[in-house]
Amino acid sequence: MPQPSLSEPPLSLSEPQAPSPSLSELHEDAKRVVLQQVDVGSLIKFKCVNQLWRKLARNELCSRLCRREGAQITDINLELLDSAGRPWEAATAGRLLPGLARLHGYGFLVDVAAVRGVDLTDYDIEEEEEEEEMGFLCVAAKAALRRCITGEGEPPVELLLAAVACAGVGDAGDIPVGAMRADGIEALDLSEKGIDEQGAMLIARLVPVMASLTNLS
Repeated sequence: MPQPSLSEPPLSLSEPQAPSPSLSELHEDAKRVVLQQVDVGSLIKFKCVNQLWRKLARNELCSRLCRREGAQITDINLELLDSAGRPWEAATAGRLLPGLARLHGYGFLVDVAAVRGVDLTDYDIEEEEEEEEMGFLCVAAKAALRRCITGEGEPPVELLLAAVACAGVGDAGDIPVGAMRADGIEALDLSEKGIDEQGAMLIARLVPVMASLTNLS
């Protein structure tokens, strides 16, 4: 069984824990310096050491991954989550952070509210043969999704997938994105759906947040 501190989202915040009486303020400052030198994946592992390390690692994670307005997290750095091997955290953020407004990464900015307004099933049959990339989305939906993203050049597929996993509403092709992110599915049948490579990458970003899923075909 994974350690609870490893399985929780890195974006989780809690009330500050009081340090152990045996640790001086100097020791705590030294630990903060150590945590500033390690990558995001290692920070997540540091949460398993003890309560003090967990508090310090959470604070460092939040300072790197998030921007806040008041008590709410409004911005998430997707590129850092991807580099830590935790791309599914985009879906976690979309479900758990009601004030989330923007996703950052790879030189681009994603408007989360705009992504929620995209009709992922807006098919235009005459245009569907023009483009095969991200085949789980229709051409019209891909164009609408890209209008939610600002930055120079073409956004990478990883960013588009994260945007859909985080804030996509309804179904993307035959993938029930909204229900999967909301953890509202116990059995999921993806057989004979014609899901392509990009669709499989999207599913991989959603299944880890589905605690209620017991049957996957």
